[in-house]
Amino acid sequence: MHHACFLQAPSINRQPEARALFIPMAATQVGGQSSVISSTDLPVHAGKQQPAEYDLDQCIAAIKGEKVPSDVTSFWHRRAVIRGIRDSLQFATSPTIIELCSGDDAQSHQFSRARNARLIMSNIIPDIQAPATEPYCIWYPEAASEETYRELARRYPSIRYQVGRACAAAFYTDLYKELDLLPDVSIAEEARNADEDAEIYKIIMSAPQRWAVMDDFTRSVNLDTPHTPAFLNGNMKPRRALGRRVLPPKNLPDTTADDIDIEEDGFIGLDESISKAQRDFIRGPGAKLGPGDSEYL
Repeated sequence: MHHACFLQAPSINRQPEARALFIPMAATQVGGQSSVISSTDLPVHAGKQQPAEYDLDQCIAAIKGEKVPSDVTSFWHRRAVIRGIRDSLQFATSPTIIELCSGDDAQSHQFSRARNARLIMSNIIPDIQAPATEPYCIWYPEAASEETYRELARRYPSIRYQVGRACAAAFYTDLYKELDLLPDVSIAEEARNADEDAEIYKIIMSAPQRWAVMDDFTRSVNLDTPHTPAFLNGNMKPRRALGRRVLPPKNLPDTTADDIDIEEDGFIGLDESISKAQRDFIRGPGAKLGPGDSEYL
């Protein structure tokens, strides 16, 4: 059992969300008989590696945080589980997910990063055992409280740039100043996407020099030798762009090693743009789980 720190969730002013576009399950079934789709059923895209066979119903159940697919080695099954973990605290703290995170291989580390991100966004400081399980995106689908991020940066200094990025997305200007970070271009772009008049953006742009510490393509943070000079060139995925999601195989052309996938879920989801009401329905009881409400933390 992990020891966790519980902190109060913030009240965040959110922008109105676009009308959701649901993709019917039948539209992706093969021959109208089964929801199992093989790589041979998918369109061929030059230079794209076709994912392994997957079961659409199992993908949907995992995205909803209801059940882990029978085969998590499947490209899409694994990403559906990650989406479910990131969206639901109840799913993230279930015995099945904890078991998936218990190994010491790349797949277990991937699930652990998603789980640790969910805990942080639910204002729970996780027990991060290894650098390979440190999450990259810790600001979507929700932001944690400012105090949660402050304690996270204190306990894990190697994650302070992720915390700085979260500050840009959630307008935590005071905490950003406390972090004393290099003026990072990804954080600047995150702040500008949140609000063109954001103070964090102005602070970074007023600096005589800027660095590229964060790298959204590789989901890495270069603390030792960050590149400089660096410029705002759009090589990042802002928070407001993370809500556009679709079921496979529609998003296959947009999922290659060169794409910016900061949540490691292949942009998988039930809707291209999901409303708050639909998100609450999909996430179910996990959305209302408070600190200490699960025996599996």
